[in-house]
Amino acid sequence: MRMFCPLLQRYINNPIAFANFSTTTAFEEYVDYVVRPSYDLHQEMGILNANMPFRNFLSARLLWDESMGSTSARWAKENPDGVR
Repeated sequence: MRMFCPLLQRYINNPIAFANFSTTTAFEEYVDYVVRPSYDLHQEMGILNANMPFRNFLSARLLWDESMGSTSARWAKENPDGVR
């Protein structure tokens, strides 16, 4: 089994499932229809480093999405009454 960066474990609760998801059709569609257009728009707007490859953008976006989703799910579980 590949070792997972301890710092990333703070943001990615299940690294094996996270890695396995990247082999699915759903992941490919997410990249094609959500992430790629976002990357293209960021480039068009000039808000990316001119040399940033898509792979780096994708990595950052996946970490962002996973950490936001995991944090939100954890909060919802710990606060069943939600925001009042």
